Amino acid sequence: MFKFRLRQVKSNHCVLALTLMLALSPVACIETCPGGPNCPPDRERVVLIFSDVTSSLLKSESEQVANLTCEIVDSLPPGTQYYVYPIQVEAQKLEPMYEGTVMAQDRATTKAVSDARKKKIFDEIGKLYELIRATKRSDAYGKPDNHTCILYTLNKAQTILNQFDQKNTDFDLIYVSDMIEECNVTPMGKPISLEQTNISEAIKLAKGTNLNLDLSHARVSMIIPVAADGTYTANGRPNTSDVRAFWEAILLHCGFDEDSLKNSQKFYFSSELPRYLKS
Repeated sequence: MFKFRLRQVKSNHCVLALTLMLALSPVACIETCPGGPNCPPDRERVVLIFSDVTSSLLKSESEQVANLTCEIVDSLPPGTQYYVYPIQVEAQKLEPMYEGTVMAQDRATTKAVSDARKKKIFDEIGKLYELIRATKRSDAYGKPDNHTCILYTLNKAQTILNQFDQKNTDFDLIYVSDMIEECNVTPMGKPISLEQTNISEAIKLAKGTNLNLDLSHARVSMIIPVAADGTYTANGRPNTSDVRAFWEAILLHCGFDEDSLKNSQKFYFSSELPRYLKS
């Protein structure tokens, strides 16, 4: 009888010790996550979309910008914070055309929200496009004003992304634009115009410019809208490969290296949406 009780006490002590070990082990955290006090925070996702509304685009391309922008937002998973900005002069003063957090909804509600958002984005992009297209430079040529200042949006993006915890946030920086920089005042200290067939001097300038930016924690996607007839290099534009070379040279001064530029999961440049942005 005494031996049985002693054995039972020892057994109870073992159970208690085992319980304490489990409570103090990482397994307990897994069992109580998410929301437990000892659990790591859930990762956030922040998406910045810069949509081109400038006069370097054809009308049909501007409409494609609106379509692509809406497709991107529709594809984002629940919980994503997103901000849609226009590409214009003085990017540091820009306000978003549209912003929000993607909510989990049923199919009927999702369509209603998507339709309302699409109308808002289409209206904003169309209004800004017509406003800028009507603006003329005060020079002898009367060309459309140079409002495609994409370079300054990089600084704007860094300012916004630095507000979030980089260790627990996935960042996407997305451009829906022809990426034809056409700006009189740039971080290079001189005007940049990619609206010409030969942009070798601009690429050389980009390689030698230190922008002192760090966007290495972001995934960068540049999505080129295509005109209704499928053309891109009309109107004296450069080849897309040269445009890509220009922006690769810029990103090398933004925390990217040669390997990350070759990684499509880190840098994407195409006329089609990347796989991760397809619904």
